[in-house]
Amino acid sequence: MSALTGTVVIDKLVPTDSADTYGTHEDKYGIGGLHADVLDIAERNAIPVERRKEGMVVYVKQPTPTNYQLIGGITNADWTVFLGLASIIPKKEPVTPTLGQTVYVLTETPLADSISFLLNGVELEEDYDYTVLGTTITLSAEYGVSQPSEIQISSRIVIKYLY
Repeated sequence: MSALTGTVVIDKLVPTDSADTYGTHEDKYGIGGLHADVLDIAERNAIPVERRKEGMVVYVKQPTPTNYQLIGGITNADWTVFLGLASIIPKKEPVTPTLGQTVYVLTETPLADSISFLLNGVELEEDYDYTVLGTTITLSAEYGVSQPSEIQISSRIVIKYLY
């Protein structure tokens, strides 16, 4: 762990009064709110639970610059692509897959680039791990028929999206 430069604080920071226009803290050390400028998903997922709050937004630079928001909890499985105020209430569809299932039909048509497909808490990558056509999501073969039955049966899938 590296030492941080600055003043050690053991209580909340507040401005001198409600009219004070100066900022109170560096975003990446705050609780909730906007955490700007993390490099990738791994760094986003490494944000300590003590610094997470449902509704917080994180800007991730790589592989594609994207904002994510914690919706429905504060675990890594609760990150959802944030597209502004429209993403306040994403659709969340938990699925219990059957052996060899690779096709899932959503109840609504998702907005482009709004899907977060989680398999056992790991986010899959669109166009590589799965494809979307209308309301249908198709997983690549490695996640379906060719997978051993004990892995497939114990899988937990959550699909979150905007519509």
